[in-house]
Amino acid sequence: LIGELPNSVQDPFNPKGEKSVSAYDYPNVVAVSYVYELPFGKNKAFLSRGGVVNEVVGGWEIGGIHHWQSGAPANFGCATGLPGDSPCFRFSLNPGVPIYSAAKLSGHFNPLTDSYFNPQAFVDPNSNARIASGGGYEYGTLRRNVGAIRYPTSPDTDFSFIKNTPVTTRATVQFRVELFNAFNQHRLGTPNQSPNTTAFGQISSTQNNARVGQLTLRVNF
Repeated sequence: LIGELPNSVQDPFNPKGEKSVSAYDYPNVVAVSYVYELPFGKNKAFLSRGGVVNEVVGGWEIGGIHHWQSGAPANFGCATGLPGDSPCFRFSLNPGVPIYSAAKLSGHFNPLTDSYFNPQAFVDPNSNARIASGGGYEYGTLRRNVGAIRYPTSPDTDFSFIKNTPVTTRATVQFRVELFNAFNQHRLGTPNQSPNTTAFGQISSTQNNARVGQLTLRVNF
């Protein structure tokens, strides 16, 4: 059906209008991982001793994985379509009106109370008011996925603290403390994508779990 998103094109006479970035388009991705052996203990730069001192301070490593990426491209729906045949067209943008809410633009966005998007920026091309005033039905101008409008970014940091203790010439006991989402950062979920609803732009979920720690003890031989 014409305009029945997301399973078909909005305008079958304009296939170029379906061209857009992928829903998995992330133009900026930074991933850093490392393992650093601390310079303490026997044959190291600091506290180079044997015995109890080495057992306590020697053999430690610190590891980390830091990940940042752009937010996913936004998509919106559904605007009013043709009566009885094509119930879902795309929205258009109101020229000159900020796409993001004032709270988002101010840098003090609170997902519990604020909208991520500005509803005034989105225009239903076939709203009841416009049709009642004599306007003809139109297709929306937004792409399927809008690269210029993006959902919140997704930071994540994991840390590990590792203690290796030789017990024989061939066996080592390894103790690990691992922290996932170490800074307890929120990866915000997708905002409500329907500009015609009162909940538009509200974020009601997260994409990750709260900080999790785990302890591991194993023997390597």
